[in-house]
Amino acid sequence: MKRFLSAILLIGAMFMVHNTSAQLKTSYFMEGSYFRTDMNPALTPTRGYIALPFISEFSVGQYSNYNSYENMYYKGENGYVGALNSSVPANEFLSKLPNKCVQSINGDIGIFKWGFYTLNGTFFNFGANARAEMNSVTPKEYFKMMKGAYDNSIDIDGLTADINAYLETYAGTAIRIGENLTIGARFKFLIGLQNGILDIDKMHIEEGKYSVSGNIKINSIEYNSADYNGQTNPNITWNDTAGFAWNNLHSFGGAIDLGAEMRFWDNRLKLSGAITDLGFIKWSSKTQMEGTINAEVNDNTDIVALIDQTDIDMPDTFSDYTTRLTTNINLGAEFNFLGNHFAVGALSHTRFYRNAVATEFTTSFNIRPTNWITLTASHTFLNGNTPGIYGAAVNIHPRAINIFFGMDYIGSKKNYVDEFTTTTMSELDQFMSPKATSYNFFIGVGFNFGRPDFLVDQH
Repeated sequence: MKRFLSAILLIGAMFMVHNTSAQLKTSYFMEGSYFRTDMNPALTPTRGYIALPFISEFSVGQYSNYNSYENMYYKGENGYVGALNSSVPANEFLSKLPNKCVQSINGDIGIFKWGFYTLNGTFFNFGANARAEMNSVTPKEYFKMMKGAYDNSIDIDGLTADINAYLETYAGTAIRIGENLTIGARFKFLIGLQNGILDIDKMHIEEGKYSVSGNIKINSIEYNSADYNGQTNPNITWNDTAGFAWNNLHSFGGAIDLGAEMRFWDNRLKLSGAITDLGFIKWSSKTQMEGTINAEVNDNTDIVALIDQTDIDMPDTFSDYTTRLTTNINLGAEFNFLGNHFAVGALSHTRFYRNAVATEFTTSFNIRPTNWITLTASHTFLNGNTPGIYGAAVNIHPRAINIFFGMDYIGSKKNYVDEFTTTTMSELDQFMSPKATSYNFFIGVGFNFGRPDFLVDQH
């Protein structure tokens, strides 16, 4: 069991440090940005572009519906202590948690991006990304168990975690229909690299008795050991050296993004909507490990010891399986005024995880002093976000170059994250507020060209 769990943690650690579906909500109404095309393929930039390899887009994000700092650390007489400390009242801790605690760590690395307009104003774009995501859903009962806040027994259902990493290539287009409508689509081909799924269907705890049941799957193109609890998958071509085993690429999939934008009152009012990452990856049995978790301990063994003593019952044969991507639905409304130099926008952003749904609502104020720079400030509500956490982005996009930088969650005042950790983070504490439930960071550099006539006339 420990080796299976270690493998899942290893896969996650590989991508957490440079880490599907990372989307910057603050960029949605920024006309010059090619980032917003990821959120709605009908929202095109103001110029064609060629983005620099590997720095065309770099983004990392951590999204949660509860506050990992404020909910998990409490200030006591001798400094901050963890929420599981006996000095923290259980009711005070548990009352702040949602019934399902959802957390996602994800992001993209842009390998290549190219977009251009044809003479009739149709927009085409092509590109490739490396993408990764790690999600978890922890029921509130799990934290009740950890705090001992139950009478005689407790049942924990639906404790899940998954990791997904893949390469993505895409081709997209946006077509103007008349003066008031643009429709867009992006078609994606996916190559699966890593997948890990851990589902604990049932965990039962009572005095002197612990039991757990669930399932686990790991699919990876790279392994360094063929031994998992003395059992192996005979279909796997094992790789005993470091680096990706490209000859083990057997998992593939596809996805589509669909979007539209409607314009009214000489482009002053714009309504838009999109669904992105509607797709799947089929993971091959040739690089798969899986098993069923069933364990029961009738003594005072703690949870850690229970996990250590749990074995995986592996089947004799393995079969392909399919996972879907984290799909997003984005709905936006924008009003432009004073010659398109200013705009206000509202965006609903919903993410459909494997075992949970999360919705955020973002309002933004956009300033366009010239046709080559956009400045945006935003505020995101819902999903555990509190007032005082703002977003900001700047996009410089003159004739030759496109530079973008943005974040959705920035503390409005100086906060000391290093009070919660043993690592001094004085350079970052102003941006990583303990009041925020989520964090992200986006940056991109590319070269611009080819602005179509209808966009020149618009400004």
